[in-house]
Amino acid sequence: MPKIPKPKIEKPKQKTLEENEKKSETDKTDQKREKITFRDLFLLQLTNILSAENQLVEVLPTLVESATTLELIEGFQNHLEETKHQVDRLNQIFKILDERPTDEICKAMKGLIDDGNELLKENMLKLNKDSALIAISLRIEHYEMAVYKTLIDFAKQLSLDEVVTLLQESYKEESHANLILTQLGEGSLFKAGINKLARDDV
Repeated sequence: MPKIPKPKIEKPKQKTLEENEKKSETDKTDQKREKITFRDLFLLQLTNILSAENQLVEVLPTLVESATTLELIEGFQNHLEETKHQVDRLNQIFKILDERPTDEICKAMKGLIDDGNELLKENMLKLNKDSALIAISLRIEHYEMAVYKTLIDFAKQLSLDEVVTLLQESYKEESHANLILTQLGEGSLFKAGINKLARDDV
């Protein structure tokens, strides 16, 4: 009778000394990293929107130069001044909280601006360019509105009444800018919007 071969039992591979040391270092790092508080999360988002607004202060003059429609040029100029005030408010909030913002860059805003710059590289007619500028700006406004809305709720949860008031002022400005841009693009009962004019501009 033939012998039945015994099944081979593979021994588990032992981790090398180097792998064990790496795991140990990772565990120690995780232990040292403290869990952030709700207030810390609030401060992170404040830093984020301050970076976003500072980036906009730099890019809005370029939008003013790129626009061709008078109403759009004026809209960008007005919003540039509003954005400067929003930066001042955010710095004021940090002073109220006795905190300092970090130098962290808002990657979301940088991405929106980079996408916009890529779009504007396309060869297009003037009115089409204005439509593109409105589209880019509306994306930015929607992002800012979402951040400010969240910050307002966080500030309320932290009972920061003075901060809530300052954030609400900026949110109202962003909402108004969003409305103006939408009206310029879509038009009204008595005036064709830039998007329709761009469509017919051949």
